[in-house]
Parts: sequence; structure tokens; C-alpha cells
Amino acid sequence: MKYEMQPDIFDHFQDAVCILNEDLFPVYFNLSFAALIQENSTRLIYKKKIYNLLTFEDFEWENIYQSSLLPMESQPREIQFKIKNRTGVLKLAWKSTRLEEGKFQIVLNLRDVTSESELSKKFNEQILQKNETIKSLDEHIFQISLIKNVHEKASSDDDPLVMLRTLFNNFVQILKLEYVMYIRKNDLTLAPQLKVCSSPTRVDDRIIQNHIESFSSELMSSGLSNSKVNDIHWISLNFKDDSDQMRYFVFGKLEKFSSKEEKIVEALCEALNKSLDNRELFKKAITDDMTDLYNHRYFKLRLEKEMHEHETSRKKMGLFMLDIDFFKRVNDTYGHLAGDIVLNAFANCLKNFCRTTDISARYGGEEFALILQDIDESNAFSIGDRLRQTIEKLNISLPGVEKKLNITISIGVSLYPTHAQSPMDLIAAADKCLYQAKKMGRNKCIVMNDAISKIITDKNPPPKGNSKRKAA
Repeated sequence: MKYEMQPDIFDHFQDAVCILNEDLFPVYFNLSFAALIQENSTRLIYKKKIYNLLTFEDFEWENIYQSSLLPMESQPREIQFKIKNRTGVLKLAWKSTRLEEGKFQIVLNLRDVTSESELSKKFNEQILQKNETIKSLDEHIFQISLIKNVHEKASSDDDPLVMLRTLFNNFVQILKLEYVMYIRKNDLTLAPQLKVCSSPTRVDDRIIQNHIESFSSELMSSGLSNSKVNDIHWISLNFKDDSDQMRYFVFGKLEKFSSKEEKIVEALCEALNKSLDNRELFKKAITDDMTDLYNHRYFKLRLEKEMHEHETSRKKMGLFMLDIDFFKRVNDTYGHLAGDIVLNAFANCLKNFCRTTDISARYGGEEFALILQDIDESNAFSIGDRLRQTIEKLNISLPGVEKKLNITISIGVSLYPTHAQSPMDLIAAADKCLYQAKKMGRNKCIVMNDAISKIITDKNPPPKGNSKRKAA
């Protein structure tokens, strides 16, 4: 039968075009269609129904037949196909048109998008991989920022308890914890540092207390890992403190810890232990073994730092140089062991006297140094003399000696920026005052002022050459 159409318009289409009759036999196809189905014989194509030429997965040709009972135009859709030994992806669209009663034609438009589909699939896979990489990098960056925070806190000069409390609060916020405990080894009682955060469900502290023993052995061995006790999921962060004793942060949530949170806790645990180890090594490097005060090297570094900070803030600070009077006599009379006891007793008294913001150091031998904040001419002497009197009242017990030993100290004080502008000049000024205190009979505190400066200058006149040049 002759159909009312002009199929020659499809001859040079790049897309494959095939026109079917109501029995799904081709009545027209272009060269692209013949190439697509890999069939050179035009006669054979006309003798086969379309589903014998093209096989689609999850698609029945009867769908076209049923839909073609009425005029219809489909939206393009991608379908897996198989032609002979070749598989791929086609983009299929069709349009059906009624011609006369019982007769219709179907125009198929097919485009081989196998390569495009593969490229799209690869592109989507790359996008997915990229997103996973970005997610992984974000997690690593987050962990690195946490570890950096841990290192900074653990390496600070803060008191260990202050440092741990700061980290403790950070962990609560980071992991969105509902229950947190701080436990000491061999002391599985509920620590005073227990913090129960805001939560829809409150668990009585005694309930937690009763279950501490149930996971104590696991806690002491390898640490808790998402252990569930009384409907709370627990995980622990184990570390050694400054005294080399095991400590545990035990974190609790109503929901199970995710693998990401477990990795965070693991990373925090490793970072905290390394930071505390570094903190201990740093402490040993800047501490005098005998007195547990800062050593000479660190004192000079801190003096330079404090002077720089006070230059910015324009506040005053004082440098106190201290020397134990007749210390050699102690060593000669009672022995060097007694001398060590005296040094330790003096250092402990110095620690108790100083504020947390003050810096105390062993300068060398029996000589010590103090850096005191917010000191000026009006209170420098009163502070120094109060320290002198405190040491004077100190009673030191020596092994094998019935009578308590008393010591005295001489103190020289210089102020920044009044008496010097550099660390070396500030030390020299305080040292001159200390020398003057020794000269004046010891057990004295001398603060640099104009009168003392004149006495020191008179005792140490400049060379004659300079004198003549000055007179000239």
C-alpha cells in the first residue's frame, strides 16, 4: 500500500530513521539505520520485523504497537540494545500517525549514544570520585585542625589541669557529646570533672557510677570502642599526664559513634599523647634539674619575649637578681648534699612567693632570677624586701644536723624600661645592684635609682682617656 509520506527527507540524516507499518515491518529506512543494524541486504531488512532487527533490554516492541493505536509522539529515551554481537545504548524516539482506517505508520528515530553514554558514565564516576576525595580531604583537614588545636593547647605554658580542661571542653563541642567523664587510673569513682551536657534524656549519675566497674577492665586494656552501657554508647581517649599516670576521657552519646567520630577520637588520642610527650620533653629542656625552676637559657628567652610584649603594651616590669649569701660556707661546712637541700628549699619558697604570671629561674650556681609583671619604682623595693624577709625566716632541716639552718639572700632590682632598653643591659643593671647589696653587708634589697647609679659610677670611674675627651 502506498503511504502518504516523503521519506527521502531522512536519506541524509545522521540519525538512524526507520518507518514501520502497522505490522512492524520496515517500509523505509535510511543508510544510517542499515549501518546501525549492520545489515547490507535491503531485501532482508524489509522482510524482518523490527524486533528481529533490533533487540532492546527492558523494552517490548508491542509498547510501540499499543501506543500507535492513537496518534502519539514519544519523548527520547535511552535504551540498552543488542545487534548481532554488538551491544550499546540507543536514544529512541518515535511518532505514530494514523493514515486510514486500520492503517498507521510509525517513524522511529534512533541515535547510537554508546560512546556518549560511556563518557557520561565515566564523567559521573569521576565526579563521584572527586566528591569522595573532597569529602575525604575535608575530613582530613578537619582532623588536622583538631590535631593542631590539641598540639597548641598541649604545648602551651598553661597549667596541665587548665590545658586538659580546655581540651575537655573542645572535645565536648566537636563530638557533640552528651556525657563526659575524666577518670584516673585505679580510681574508677565518678570524677569531679564529670560533665553531663544538655540532653533530652538525663541519666542519673548513680546509674553511670554503677556501670563504671563493668567496663573497667576493657578501659584499662585497649580503651572503650562504642561500648554500650545502660543505653549510652561510650568511647574513651587514653593518655598519660605530666606525672606519667594514665588518664581517660570517656565520651558518651545516646547514639552510636560513627566511624568518622571513632577516627577523630583515635586521631585525637594519638595527637594528645604525642603532644604531651613533646610537652614533657620541652619541659625537661627548659627546666633546671636541681630546683625544677626554669634554666638559664629559657630565662634569657623569656626575658627578651617579656620585654618585647611590655614594649608593645607600654607596661613596666622588674628583674630581680637573687644570690644566697655565704652559700659556699654551707657546702664547705655540711657538704654538697646539704647545699642541694638548701637550693631546693630556697627554690620551693620562691615558687610559693611568685604569682602565676611571674617567671622564676636558676641563673647559675646559687644565683637566681625573677621576672615580675607590672612592677614600678613604687612597689619594687617592698616586694623585694618582703621576699628577703620570707627567706630569712626559712628553717631548713639537714640530715644529721640537729639545728635548723637559716639563710639570707641579697637582691638587686632593675626596671624596664626605666633602667635599660635591652635584656643584657637590664641584667647588668640588676647585677650591679646585687653587687652593691653584697658590698653593703648582704641580706639587703637594692633597687636601681639615681643615687645607686651614682654610687656605682663613682666606684667604677670611666677610663682616663674617656675622661679627658669628656672634659675637652
